Amino acid sequence: RKAKWRPPVKVEPTVERYEISSRLKAQVDAQTSARKATKPGDDAFRGYKLDSKGRKTTYFNNELDATTKELIGDIAPKKVDRAVTMDVVDGASSWNQAGTFEETNQTSFARTWLVDELKQLMVDLPDIVRGDLRVPRYLTVTQVRDFKGDASTTVARGRKKYLFDVAFTLHWQFPLDDAGAAVAAGQATFPDVTADAVLDPDDDDPLDVVVAVDSNTPDHARPLVDAYVKAETTGLRPAVRRVAADFLAEFQRAK
Repeated sequence: RKAKWRPPVKVEPTVERYEISSRLKAQVDAQTSARKATKPGDDAFRGYKLDSKGRKTTYFNNELDATTKELIGDIAPKKVDRAVTMDVVDGASSWNQAGTFEETNQTSFARTWLVDELKQLMVDLPDIVRGDLRVPRYLTVTQVRDFKGDASTTVARGRKKYLFDVAFTLHWQFPLDDAGAAVAAGQATFPDVTADAVLDPDDDDPLDVVVAVDSNTPDHARPLVDAYVKAETTGLRPAVRRVAADFLAEFQRAK
């Protein structure tokens, strides 16, 4: 047998109401009345106070009395009529009277000076001989590329140092005949040109170099490349070292 359908029974929700006890209500009423009765200047006026001019301010605001102001004196900014010469060591900034460590970036100066000088670099090579005719021949730098590194001056304990550590690639070429129809060309990368490498006059170690020769350079140019581009004591490598030494001297003079 099928059960008879019966409509669902609706149950009304019951809401329990809680009333504040008479004791708690009395406490709340008392606190409310106390706040309303509080006036600025009363002890219950917490977090704020009135200054000497009657203005409302925070409790932590410190108002100086006449005695304290007299002890401090006049601290208002004053106009400086003329520059004040500070007693500092040579090369230090005017703020560095204690002679603490100070470093100044000079990379832009180093890049400009070295690139300009390296672009003008010429290395004397053996003359081109045609019978009784001798034609001077030079290795020249056509481009200075991939200049990297930094330069700076440092001052510490009264001593000034000049530091630089740079790398660059020189594109070079030289003629193989008096007409200039045939040339040898390539790149010479100097990865580590530093102040320490040229600072000691007794240190004649050659600068490191990585040489690449263009593929269209004739084979008979190889002896000249070996003798004047790759060699340690002749040609391009000592010439670049001299440029670095000249830069260090100018660096010390100008900065």
